[in-house]
Amino acid sequence: MSVGAWAFQRYESRHPDAVLPLRVFVQRSFAAAAGGLTLSSLAFYITLLTVPLLLHARGIAGALAGLVLGALTLASSPLSVGGGRLADRAGLRLPAVGGLVLILLGPVCRISSTRPGLRFPCWSSRSV
Repeated sequence: MSVGAWAFQRYESRHPDAVLPLRVFVQRSFAAAAGGLTLSSLAFYITLLTVPLLLHARGIAGALAGLVLGALTLASSPLSVGGGRLADRAGLRLPAVGGLVLILLGPVCRISSTRPGLRFPCWSSRSV
């Protein structure tokens, strides 16, 4: 993979009309936004892949796993609209950082509720 990344970087740096001009990553704000989006997308898609497997391991049918994932999609849709309206009023940084904090709090709450030594102030979801 690192050889492929090196070859891509070498090709892109020599091409006059690059698909991804790597010099944009020198700007801290762009690099932070790209990193945050990458990590949040990774977390979301890992959730989409692992939830059906975990539910199947607990003996839950595939149709019910689909309903669980459908609830995730339905919950994210109105929040996207609200985030867009908040971005119009408060600027782009507040909703972006707030959303990333919420994405981080989900796994932290889940981990802290399943480990007896960890205490984090959030609701317990032991039955899930």
